[in-house]
Amino acid sequence: MNEIMKSKEYLLSRNLSLKAKGLLTFLLSSLEGEAFYKTELYDMLPDGKASINTAFKELVENGYIVVHQRRVEGKIDYDYDVYDTPINKEVK
Repeated sequence: MNEIMKSKEYLLSRNLSLKAKGLLTFLLSSLEGEAFYKTELYDMLPDGKASINTAFKELVENGYIVVHQRRVEGKIDYDYDVYDTPINKEVK
């Protein structure tokens, strides 16, 4: 693994599916510090929209991705923070 990943504990987590672990590894190693659109993942990965959405939702539910919703020019926009350890959902 490369040095971008600070913690590999999530790989041993029994709360995450293999699909979610793979997506998290991809996000941590490929997109570190870069903004991304969730829709870009559909083009970058061969798994399909439903599969990616399922893994993404699992990571959100387990605190590895925090979603920030905001309104930009009348449209809803989302920002995502991706973590290698789960973040307490009450602390934002």
